[in-house]
Amino acid sequence: MNFIKKSLSLAFSISIAVAMTAALAACSTEEPPGPAPITHVSAEPQKNTDEPKETASMEESPANEASSLESIAAKDAEKYLDALEKEDFQLMSTLMAHAENENTPETMKIIIEGFQLYFDKLAELKLSFESNGQNEDYFIENFVITGMKKGEARSIPFQVKYYKNNGSPAAQDDDHREPLYESPLINQYPLVIRETEKYLQALLQEDTESLILHLGLYDQTEKDKSAVTHLLKSYKEQLDLASTKIIPVNYNEKTKLFLFDLQDNKERSHSIQADAGSSTILDDWTSNQ
Repeated sequence: MNFIKKSLSLAFSISIAVAMTAALAACSTEEPPGPAPITHVSAEPQKNTDEPKETASMEESPANEASSLESIAAKDAEKYLDALEKEDFQLMSTLMAHAENENTPETMKIIIEGFQLYFDKLAELKLSFESNGQNEDYFIENFVITGMKKGEARSIPFQVKYYKNNGSPAAQDDDHREPLYESPLINQYPLVIRETEKYLQALLQEDTESLILHLGLYDQTEKDKSAVTHLLKSYKEQLDLASTKIIPVNYNEKTKLFLFDLQDNKERSHSIQADAGSSTILDDWTSNQ
């Protein structure tokens, strides 16, 4: 009996050993897990990946284009205003050198005079944006220059314009941009001053034909000629034209008229006005009444 038990126990032990051997053999056939992958870094120099990307199209949407030009024009406007505040007529002449009008330093002095006529202190002038627009030839950015005159706030229109022939990208080039500046005190005041000087000279020379043109009496009717005759008579009686000087007095932005006093060495004076747009002279002494 004991012999049988020992035999069974031995058989059981052998079966367990065989099973374990088979399991170990099965495990030895599986591939061990490999190491974690390593990112490969080439020893060769890397190529520069910061190469210029393809430039975006210069054709912007109208809204973006307007916004861009507004920013550019504001920068150009500030340059001009800074030169004006410092009364730097040389710099103003440089900024306007490409414009069609006569833009010598002497002309810039007249422009400064016009602003001094309209505002008390140029150093206190402020610039504000109003609107943008365009016409067939120009992109137009509209600003307003504000300041004080004898305690009252005043403003004057101020435009920055760019030629459209090269499109807006040309205006975006700081090295080649050619802004045009316009305002009654920039474009019209110097012209009005010259025409008023010519008017005074025509009075002195009793040049009837020239006076008719300056006064805008283009029909040259008998009534017109009579008005000029009365005008000359009044000046002879009430002013010494040989000593008369032109004294700028004011500019009325609402009526677009410049006001001047013609004053002789006896301090006698007579007021005239000049239209900012046409430079036509308005003189009360043309009336017989």
